[in-house]
Amino acid sequence: MNSRTELLKGRDAGQLRPSDFAVFPLWEFAPESDEHDECWMIPVIEVPVNDLVERCLGTEVSLADGSRVWAVIYELWPLTLEGTIKSQRFRFFNGNDVCDWPKEEFQPGTVNSAELASFLDRRVEEVFPFAYDVSNLVTGDIAVTKRSISVDEENQKFWHDPPDPALVESFLRAIKP
Repeated sequence: MNSRTELLKGRDAGQLRPSDFAVFPLWEFAPESDEHDECWMIPVIEVPVNDLVERCLGTEVSLADGSRVWAVIYELWPLTLEGTIKSQRFRFFNGNDVCDWPKEEFQPGTVNSAELASFLDRRVEEVFPFAYDVSNLVTGDIAVTKRSISVDEENQKFWHDPPDPALVESFLRAIKP
């Protein structure tokens, strides 16, 4: 396990593990320097924050079978519900191995729902829906910070339950010209 002092120096994004997120759940990209590249992340000390732009968040998610696994949530933007639904990504951990979900056609290493379930040594119905609650770390609408994620296996699409129709309608009205 890494010491708090050691973690304050930062870590390469690809090297972050559940033990790091247990100490600091939020990380953000550090400015480039001669000491590190653009993939270097540093912990966010003051929480809650109002978005995860250029940040990631590690938390335990609850699977459909009641078990909990560590995952990193990327691209959680509480102020734009529609954007969150379309862009949200997860990195799941199984020991030291990682698996990125959902599958994206032009993103090598991403997996579909059946492959994620296999990676977690479970069946799809034991994984989905999975849920998370990061409302203590990120401010914003509870419909985004406390969610349940379901999947449509036929179309390999995922959606968040329960969608808040009033919030979606309000957002769509706000973006119409």
